[in-house]
Amino acid sequence: MPGPAARTALLLHTLPDGRWHYDWLIEPPSPPLLAPAPSPGPLLAFRTWHRLDLDPHPRGSALPIHAERLPDHREVYLTYQGPISNRRGTVQRLAAGLATWHHVTDSDFRLTLGWPSVPASVLQGKRTQSFTPDGHPIWQLRQN
Repeated sequence: MPGPAARTALLLHTLPDGRWHYDWLIEPPSPPLLAPAPSPGPLLAFRTWHRLDLDPHPRGSALPIHAERLPDHREVYLTYQGPISNRRGTVQRLAAGLATWHHVTDSDFRLTLGWPSVPASVLQGKRTQSFTPDGHPIWQLRQN
């Protein structure tokens, strides 16, 4: 049975050296079933290079979206824009939306993701066996 709506946001994170990525943040399901990363906050966080809010790929595309599971983020980042402490760059909120969790474990999830700019879609995530050099688990996301 689907859970209550969870807030979600997509941030453009620009690093001091000019590199960038998107931070996708989402409130976890209640009770939290997705194994948290060492955490300063309640938001699940993923690093990706794909604009989840623009839907540039056809739904059901065989191409997965690469995402890296980051440490949990503080709730303030759902609405915050500006510099990040300790010279970690700046963030700009690109989109805010709502999601409904349908299924979640520590290795996969399924949710309906709704942004104002595109029709709602089902997003499935699956944890791979790979990690980034700094130890973040790599996930594959697919939009349907």
